Amino acid sequence: MTEDLTAAPATFLVDAANSGKRLDAFLADSSEVLSRSRVKGLIEQGRVTVSPALSKSIKPSTAVAEGQAWSVVLPAPQPGTLLAQDLPLDVLHEDEDLLIVNKEAHRVVHPGAGQPQDTLANALRFHYPDIQIGDALRPGLVHRLDKETSGLMVIARNERAHRFLSNAFAEREVHKKYLALCYGRPKEVRFTLRTGHQRHDKDRRRYTTRVLPPEEGETRTRLAHTDFRVLAFAHGVSLLEATLHTGRTHQIRAHLADHGHPILMDAIYGGLKPEKRVGPGPVRQAVASLGRQALHAAVLGFKHPKNNEYFEIEAPVPHDFKSVQSAIWAANSL
Repeated sequence: MTEDLTAAPATFLVDAANSGKRLDAFLADSSEVLSRSRVKGLIEQGRVTVSPALSKSIKPSTAVAEGQAWSVVLPAPQPGTLLAQDLPLDVLHEDEDLLIVNKEAHRVVHPGAGQPQDTLANALRFHYPDIQIGDALRPGLVHRLDKETSGLMVIARNERAHRFLSNAFAEREVHKKYLALCYGRPKEVRFTLRTGHQRHDKDRRRYTTRVLPPEEGETRTRLAHTDFRVLAFAHGVSLLEATLHTGRTHQIRAHLADHGHPILMDAIYGGLKPEKRVGPGPVRQAVASLGRQALHAAVLGFKHPKNNEYFEIEAPVPHDFKSVQSAIWAANSL
């Protein structure tokens, strides 16, 4: 059943088969157009109610019971709030369900405080005005990249694909591989960092992974899990491949910085002053041309919402990153 959840409350009755299921999972499965993360937001906004009423607050983890009637109302769409701008958009793949773009560095994904325009979302509104799903300022977006990070982003083109892809990211069913350039040479060619992840106590722009993984029920600390492989090393700089098993904010940046190997030119995590850390020669010259943190989302793999078959795509390495990469390979001492 597909509902127009903005026209009037949509009500979902719990039967015996669904009794005991988590509320977010029940509504996502019942509506066919809502993801579990979207349901969580609606609950926080007070847009999910139940009859008979509960004596305690409604949470995503609330267990539903047979005979309950759960109602959902989406906020009305706000057309026109996102400015359409004719900005460059590097589309690597396009079909009826999704787009995959290669986001350039220095481009914010969607409008926010202090950044009302010149974002990827503004470009999407201009080039693909038919994409009207999801948040009004984030049409079709199901994940994000930091402003200075280049690489792959997938955008849903319809409600079914939006729900499918949102769930895939939430359930960690998306294969994500990044390339990173960092200072120093890690002790092991292959290593895994599986840590806690939380906002830094003293610098609110940062996150720290110098905490233990969370225990059951803990909310302040999240799990961060990354596999790393050193591909090459030269003149004080390593080229790494990073595979994400979780998708925490600044995950790779925080992991490498806390491991003693901050990403090149990462102003927040201590990646500046390459002249003091990189040996003289072509590598240093290439690093000097980097005007952003050296992180690139290189590979995305996921089941396609149309046929559930695995789909994988790779983004070309941008020129600024490739210059450093080539210089390292030429002088590789690994």
